[in-house]
Amino acid sequence: MESLARRIKLKTHQDDFIFSDAPFPALGGGWGNGKTLAGCIAAYLRCEESPDNLFFIARKHFTDLRDSTLADFLSLFGGKVRFSKSDMSATLANGSKILFRHLDNAQLSNLNLGGFWIDQAEEVPESVFNALVGRLRRPAKRRQGFLTFNMQGHNWIHRRWLKHLDQDEDPLDPKDYQLTTATTLANKDNLPADYIDKLLKLPENVRNRFVYGSWEEFEGRIYPTFQEHTHVIAPFSLPEGWEVFEMGDHGYNNPTAWLWGAVDYDGNVFIFDEHYQRRQLVKVHAAAIIAMRQKHELKELSYSVIDPSTRNREGISGLSVIAEYADNGIDLTPGNNSVLAGINRVAEYLAIYPDRQHPITKVLGAPKLYVTRNCVHLIEELKDYQWQALNNRSSERNAPEQPRKFNDHAADALRYGLMARPETPVEKSTAKPGSVEALKNEVLELVRAERESEQEVSTDLADYA
Repeated sequence: MESLARRIKLKTHQDDFIFSDAPFPALGGGWGNGKTLAGCIAAYLRCEESPDNLFFIARKHFTDLRDSTLADFLSLFGGKVRFSKSDMSATLANGSKILFRHLDNAQLSNLNLGGFWIDQAEEVPESVFNALVGRLRRPAKRRQGFLTFNMQGHNWIHRRWLKHLDQDEDPLDPKDYQLTTATTLANKDNLPADYIDKLLKLPENVRNRFVYGSWEEFEGRIYPTFQEHTHVIAPFSLPEGWEVFEMGDHGYNNPTAWLWGAVDYDGNVFIFDEHYQRRQLVKVHAAAIIAMRQKHELKELSYSVIDPSTRNREGISGLSVIAEYADNGIDLTPGNNSVLAGINRVAEYLAIYPDRQHPITKVLGAPKLYVTRNCVHLIEELKDYQWQALNNRSSERNAPEQPRKFNDHAADALRYGLMARPETPVEKSTAKPGSVEALKNEVLELVRAERESEQEVSTDLADYA
């Protein structure tokens, strides 16, 4: 192993990844940082050190596997293995075998593996990783599952390797999930200078993701205008007179997400608290909702909306979820589930308006929607909410855009809440009745009401169109 490392002159990040003893090492970062080279070496060495090993190298699509991953492996080790094109395998002299498979239709059952490597793992669902982990049972010196990837937002790789949380958000042992990252520039000695120059001239969002390895940039983001430094603020006590509403998305295996919002006198919406919990009965969520209302002393709500699917009658009892909430003291109204219209409405609240004043900083150029930082799940979902990827088949080129149904529960709740059209409250006047100031306020209030009515009609027509 050491002689090979000296001959290839590995970079530090490659060395850390290849020679890791962690069960699941992962190497991510910028284009051209040497991820695929490191994966090829790791796979070969694990087979070399354990005779009769069976190692699985996978990539999402066949052409990518054949033209990139397999081609790189054979360029390194083609003279040391016997490659069979018929079953896409490479056999070492010690009897160890490496299978090359694409995951579009790969059969993962009945495999008895000593190790695996998923190249470009961001293209692959977490279920594939879990399935391969379940196949790691072959006697080998080190049974490991390797990942190489480019960053793609706060996906399952980010959750497991950076936050160390499983699908149920239970803690994972950080020692099991070794994460190594490197920018493109960490491997610049092995890359053409003009290639580096071209990458550094790419648009900022592309450069941040694919050169510097940012987790915050990815294609297909539904709310690209959402930025923590602009939209996330410190928690605060609600002033009297603001309109308050609540909104929810119910689930069992998927979490139930509940949000509380308030509208100030300038029409700014503040999402100021959340409830987010999975695998609990309606009565548990209802108790949490009541407790939150008491915590914030919410005596009157403008409305409480929930996903409209809760009207469906289920099970032997024939009761709906919305009826179950009513039985537990929470009266709810089904929300509007026009997905694309709802996404558009949320985006309009998140948009930056040049002539609008930020309610905290008082700087011009501000949105209409703010989230307090204690709403951690909503913040994460708004950052990671993305459009569902379409395959390149011609039959799907004109398919309608749909959001990816994954970690979108708080985002859906927000959509229901804003589609219910929260109203701007009217600030009570302190002027004496009959005074000039009181008459002026009455005129201003009539003008405001007329403008809001015109905006309402315009919005209705836009939604209808």
